[in-house]
Amino acid sequence: MSDAQARLDAASTFLLQSPPGEVNDVLSDLRAILSSSGLSDSQIESGLLPALTKHNAEQFTVVESEGKKVLVTPASRIEGASEEEEGTERHVEPREGKEFVFDHLKGLASSASPHTSPFDAETSTLRISLDQLLSSYVSNHYASGVAAVYTLPDPAYPPPEPAPAAAPSTEETATEPEGTGETGTIAQDVEGGKEEVADVAADTAEEAEKALPEEGVETVGGEGAEPTGVSAEEAEAGEKAGEFEFEAVEEDKMDVGTPAAATTAAEEEEAPSATTENAAPVPPQPRPSRLFGLYFVGNKYNPSNYWTGRWRSTYQLDYAKGTLEGTAQINIHYYEQGNVQLSTTLKSSATLSPSPSPESVVASIKATESSFQRQLGETYNDLSDASFRGLRRALPNTRSKLDWDKATGMRLGQQIGGGAQ
Repeated sequence: MSDAQARLDAASTFLLQSPPGEVNDVLSDLRAILSSSGLSDSQIESGLLPALTKHNAEQFTVVESEGKKVLVTPASRIEGASEEEEGTERHVEPREGKEFVFDHLKGLASSASPHTSPFDAETSTLRISLDQLLSSYVSNHYASGVAAVYTLPDPAYPPPEPAPAAAPSTEETATEPEGTGETGTIAQDVEGGKEEVADVAADTAEEAEKALPEEGVETVGGEGAEPTGVSAEEAEAGEKAGEFEFEAVEEDKMDVGTPAAATTAAEEEEAPSATTENAAPVPPQPRPSRLFGLYFVGNKYNPSNYWTGRWRSTYQLDYAKGTLEGTAQINIHYYEQGNVQLSTTLKSSATLSPSPSPESVVASIKATESSFQRQLGETYNDLSDASFRGLRRALPNTRSKLDWDKATGMRLGQQIGGGAQ
């Protein structure tokens, strides 16, 4: 590993550990440090971009899109969407039915556009009900809280597989047996493909035209019709004398005209089928889902007093089974004349009735997180009354600091100094 890559890896680790609301300050300091080591701005950005992208997704970054606060989460990212430029991703905001482009380096959302949900109407109705109740709960209990509910792909309802390509029709795949059909007589005598057969047929037709008399004899009707203007006796005599041998040639001319049509059919076979390749793509059909991701975050920044904090929670609801799996994470940073951080995580699991009501889902989240808050409060009380006492010098019974400059005026000081009687 090169020294430059080692520096970028170390910087990425610091970036992932950025305290709440301070990622831009950390990024600015890392740029200055890495620039002094000889790395260019493009190298720094490309090297830190993966860590910055991961940080924004894990921390549920709040951005503004068209005047509304939206979340950047792992569930909001549109998989397979083409990136506008390096460092950008396309995310969905399901509440407004829109999607936007998020620039991880600049921390800005742009290019909002309508989004078409791949899920059916019943699934959308469930998601909207959960979103409304969760948003109301978060706005009432969390500072600067923002919530979003996403529909997750459900393995029980996989997306439909693309339709297989239509098989070619029997007329296109059928081939004439060798030596049969209208072209059988010529195909038996001529080696090569249909193009060569067509060339020979054209030459034969040209020779037949030269063999006709100047005042041509017309034929009417179909096969076996007698020449007009010639009596039966003349015809019989002419056949004996070989004067009307052109009839056989004329019959060959009719037969050899068919290979040219066969050539056209071959060209049609080579052309793409209008029903398969040129057909308009069928849009994907909406499908149901019973898996939902509930995300919300509360941020409170107070840099003037040197502290910041963030509460972020994510829950996965299996609506069909009635299970709710959740994770709540808290990060707090105090940095007045020091650097103290609190980082704690709560994992929870609740079993509801199958197909629970949205109200019961949000009530379960509220009960879980309220219990977590009470536990944190009790921990803080124990920390100040018990844990911190082991980290500092105990005060005397007067509960006031001892003034050591006046210790000589006290009896204890006199005894220590040897002046006691």
